[in-house]
Amino acid sequence: MACESTFLRALGEMDKRLNIPEPSSIRGSRIPLVRHAMGQIIARQSKRRLIALGMLLTALVAGGLLIAQAIDRDAPAGTTVAVGFSPQGVLVDSRTRHVFTLDGVGVDRQGRYLQTGAVSMLDAGTGAVLRSMPVGQSPTWITDDERTRRAFVIVLGGGGANGLLVRTLDTTSGAVLGTAVLLTSSSTGGSVRLGPGVTAVDEPAGHVFVINRVGYPPAPVAPLLWMLDARSGQLLRTVHLPAAPAAIAIDPQTHRAFVTSATSPVMWMLNADSGVVLRTIPVSGGAATVTVDARTDRVLVATAAATGRLLVFDAHTGSLRQSIAAGPYPSMILVDERRERAFVLDQGSLVFNATGSVSTVDLRRGLLVGTVTVGVNPMAIALHEGSGRVFVLNQETSTRNGTVSVLATSGSLLQTIRVGLQPSALAIDEPSGHVFVTSQAASTPRPDALWSLIERVREFMAVNGSDNRGVVTMLDAGR
Repeated sequence: MACESTFLRALGEMDKRLNIPEPSSIRGSRIPLVRHAMGQIIARQSKRRLIALGMLLTALVAGGLLIAQAIDRDAPAGTTVAVGFSPQGVLVDSRTRHVFTLDGVGVDRQGRYLQTGAVSMLDAGTGAVLRSMPVGQSPTWITDDERTRRAFVIVLGGGGANGLLVRTLDTTSGAVLGTAVLLTSSSTGGSVRLGPGVTAVDEPAGHVFVINRVGYPPAPVAPLLWMLDARSGQLLRTVHLPAAPAAIAIDPQTHRAFVTSATSPVMWMLNADSGVVLRTIPVSGGAATVTVDARTDRVLVATAAATGRLLVFDAHTGSLRQSIAAGPYPSMILVDERRERAFVLDQGSLVFNATGSVSTVDLRRGLLVGTVTVGVNPMAIALHEGSGRVFVLNQETSTRNGTVSVLATSGSLLQTIRVGLQPSALAIDEPSGHVFVTSQAASTPRPDALWSLIERVREFMAVNGSDNRGVVTMLDAGR
């Protein structure tokens, strides 16, 4: 602390000698607003300017270790890169080695606001921002087809209050290739909600599927499923569903689409080419989410209950094979096909600030291996296939700080890593082993005097001048 007190005394003495007024925003802290002070000194063209700059540099050297330690302690781990404002999602295209973020308001590489929602494209190896593409207001979800090198951005609100658009992007160049209008509605009642499970891709057939989660009551638009061409992005088919859908998954081997209901304890099995409902499958307790184990043609459904279960169905017939215990209120399922394991992300409670957990299931034996506690409010889960490690994104309630829980193949907790403020999404680049996390900001502002000083020094030195923008934190999956 000797460095801190020396720094403060020196800057306080500089204020007195140069007659610099104390800024009201930090009055009582005995810390000058360095940038304001330097501006006054330069305006006077005084020899005191050189003295002040010398003192600043001396103080920075003397207090450098203390400042660096403070920054390292409160900053997220890994490399942090600024993108647009309020990023809501992230996607990694392993074929082109590009990362895409959904930004509420875009910012180009020159720092200019785009005045609309945008997609930022980053290099998956270095994390460098390559370009930012405007896509329209409220981009809310993104998926891709690596075979066609296309990404599909769902834009909510286009064409009306409950409208939906899909922008097709070239994942190599980032260029916007076209737009498909899925829904136009001027009604303000009810809502169209998007999130995990609203899209699915049948790569062998070259089709992309989108469902709309309509809010009830009232329902201003009918529950629908859309099928698009995976290369052109053109709308091929619109299918009316019996009730509001919750999630969709595709089995590429059987070309079956499995859609869970948000209002009834059932799941529909559809022909993915024609959209015809082939079978209505009962799901005891109702379905929270669905995914497919393509290697074994199994459909996995997590039930939405305090005593959650993982139901395993045959993708050919829709018949129930197994019912396996899971944790309370499951929300997502992750399948490690190579090791025949499933990881069920459990919310723990319907209360927002509940501590979550991950249930590890041995699909070969149909047994629950174990359950491990992760962070508060878990919101995303991803797998690095090479190492078998599982990454869970959480958000602390009191501080809004994000953390990533790292699990071993066995399901045991290896470590917890600090990321940014108000995180939103997580994705992994398999070749590089990089984990990408989007957050609203890099860190939470601290109210103490030393941190105020650090922030002003960083501002004066033009360090991280984009703190209000969203960020992408890049972690190493192997560490």
